[in-house]
Amino acid sequence: MATLLHINVSPRGNYSISRQLGSAAVQAWKEGNPGGHVIVRDLAKTSLTFVDLDWIAGAYSPTERHNENHKKALALSDELISELVDADEIILATPMYNFAVPAALKAWVDHVVRAGKTFRYTAGGAPSRNNQS
Repeated sequence: MATLLHINVSPRGNYSISRQLGSAAVQAWKEGNPGGHVIVRDLAKTSLTFVDLDWIAGAYSPTERHNENHKKALALSDELISELVDADEIILATPMYNFAVPAALKAWVDHVVRAGKTFRYTAGGAPSRNNQS
């Protein structure tokens, strides 16, 4: 069964053009994938934290060395990564603010781009996609 991750970013609800376009794209995807599963992540309703010292310490240390602060800081990141890894396709419905993405979307990216989880460094130091989930 195909899985779609639908990410909404705009806080404008039904007034949002990006949400309307995203919903239309999801509907078209559903028509092409009967029985498919849609994971919806609304970043306007998700309390996203920003990367902080506990997040960094947890993300860059072995799991067995995590304290409760590390675990708490990485819990949302783990959830968001799980949604991303489970998805076969992604629809990202976002507005543009001041010629850039909203802070909520940047925070989401910061949570899902994690060494050893969604990518790994190569011997030369360059990142590559991590195919191990």
